[in-house]
Amino acid sequence: MTHTKRLAVIAALMTAFLVFMLGSNTLHRSTGREVVLDVTGFDPRAPFLGHYSRIRLDITRVNALELEGEDVFEQGQSIFVGLEAGDDGAWHPVSLHASRPEDTVTIMGMVDYAWNDQRLTRTGEAERPERRSYRIDYGLNRYFADRATAQELDVILRDDTRTPRLIIALGENGRALIKGIEIDGEPHYERLW
Repeated sequence: MTHTKRLAVIAALMTAFLVFMLGSNTLHRSTGREVVLDVTGFDPRAPFLGHYSRIRLDITRVNALELEGEDVFEQGQSIFVGLEAGDDGAWHPVSLHASRPEDTVTIMGMVDYAWNDQRLTRTGEAERPERRSYRIDYGLNRYFADRATAQELDVILRDDTRTPRLIIALGENGRALIKGIEIDGEPHYERLW
């Protein structure tokens, strides 16, 4: 095989891989269960990443004693957080699981940090439970946008009278992808192209 033919095969394989990734994400976004989550955050800029809003989901910090399911998880462990829609339209955590339950809408994350919280126990006693409060990383901590949108979102995220929410698509495996953002009840979906 000549050098040109090898280069063409490599280019074709790389293009096919990129098309597969785009198709996979498009399918996930269009067929995944849509969930809306409350957010807070701020808007940094990075020269290599472009404009984005760094967001923190309200479901990032959870206390296992306030939720159903399992209580003890280790840092770095995968975790599935069961979600239910609230009266306010946002989804809220109701349970924690080490493996994905079949009958619950779940979002998959990783325990980023675990700590003891003496204030919150089921019995109200002053005992110190083992690692019952968790900070969970869902991989949804950056919302990329063009410059004007990122600056507008920065103002909205700092305004206590506005209600920004993240719209995500949940796959069957619990993996989440950002679909858009909801501002004061009005959804703004991101276009892939």
